[in-house]
Amino acid sequence: MDKEQLSQLKYLKSEIEILKKQIEDMTYTTTTDSVKEFTSYFLYIESNFLITGVDYQGHDNKLNRL
Repeated sequence: MDKEQLSQLKYLKSEIEILKKQIEDMTYTTTTDSVKEFTSYFLYIESNFLITGVDYQGHDNKLNRL
């Protein structure tokens, strides 16, 4: 290793620590959506449902960007 690489090593280590901290601080976000359903027989009664879940795909995308 030469002198330039040694000086870069200090900055790389600090950048690694910053990235580790950002990964630890990431949380899963909760996503909510509503859905309408109609019965398939006469009178076609409407029902509304609220679906709530964890956004794993969004979390994985953020993690891959880091």
